[in-house]
Parts: sequence; C-alpha cells; structure tokens
Amino acid sequence: TEEATAALERLVTRNPADPLAHWVLAEHLWQQDRGREAVDRAKRAVRLDPGHDPRADTAWAAVMAWSDRIDCPEEAVELARALT
Repeated sequence: TEEATAALERLVTRNPADPLAHWVLAEHLWQQDRGREAVDRAKRAVRLDPGHDPRADTAWAAVMAWSDRIDCPEEAVELARALT
C-alpha cells in the first residue's frame, strides 16, 4: 500500500545509514511490483553493510535474484566489484 511505502520511506529518511531500514523498504517495494526501486534499495543496504550482519547475506541474495528478474543481472557483479 502507498501508506506503508510512505512510512518505510520516512523510516529510511530518518535512518539513512541503517541497512535494515533500506532492506525492509526493498522487500516492501519488491512485493509491490516495484522491482527497479527494490533492487536499488537492496543494493543500498548491501553498500551500508557488505557482509558484517547476517541480513546483508539476504540483501545480497535479493540483489542477485531481483536484478536477474528485472533483466539487469550485471548489477550484482558491478556491486561486488565496487565493494572490493
């Protein structure tokens, strides 16, 4: 719903460095068939915490799966390169 999206966007605005906030918004956007936005948010979550938290593994998996589904599989590789 748009109300939930707006609430999650406010959460991210208040906590821009919190990877979990970005991840929750990413999952919500994916469920709302907003794939491009979901991938971008999942990538942001990974950039904020590229592997120190178990949730980062889930965000990585989402970037790989979702980017493939929106016909942009190279995005996961590009993100990995950017972080190494």
